[in-house]
Amino acid sequence: MVGLLTFDSVKFIVVMNKWRTAFLKGADEPVMGISDNELEDINISTVIAPYYDKMHRYATVAHAHKMIPNSQFFEYDLTFRDSSKNITEAKSNTPRRADRHILV
Repeated sequence: MVGLLTFDSVKFIVVMNKWRTAFLKGADEPVMGISDNELEDINISTVIAPYYDKMHRYATVAHAHKMIPNSQFFEYDLTFRDSSKNITEAKSNTPRRADRHILV
């Protein structure tokens, strides 16, 4: 079984420090770790699916959808919506939905 304990500790620390540096560089961006310019430069088919995990807030996902040209928004589970939002208000402000159910 391969696990973290089998990694060379020095190499692990070097890799984690590289990840941390890259992460902190964009920590103040609305989509943490990536600038709006980088989001706007994405030119592949993109489906934005909020609530796929519980770490990314709705506002962050909606911002990514707004910035990525021609992205499709697929909201598949309203029960995970941020508790700070009223569900009726959120539904009326929901970006367009994807016309096919493909998660990339």
